[in-house]
Amino acid sequence: MLKKLVVAAVIVAGLLGCATNMAYYNQNKTNDEAQRDWNECRYDSKKYGYVQMWGRTGVGPGVEQAMRESELFKMCMETKGYYLVERTAIK
Repeated sequence: MLKKLVVAAVIVAGLLGCATNMAYYNQNKTNDEAQRDWNECRYDSKKYGYVQMWGRTGVGPGVEQAMRESELFKMCMETKGYYLVERTAIK
């Protein structure tokens, strides 16, 4: 149980660490379109990422929910044509 919790914490910490240096980018979208897409994906990931009780991972529902929301957000943005790049690479 503790091992699963540590693994989940490392995954979440890694995702949070990447968030500070990385950004989703689509060269064919304006800033307004990108902000709208980001808001839609964030809303959907929170709406559909809700975890009501303990799941299969063996970690608490809060950690599981964060992991699920992160994955749903990533899939949503990629579906809209975005990919992760370093913030310094965006012009």
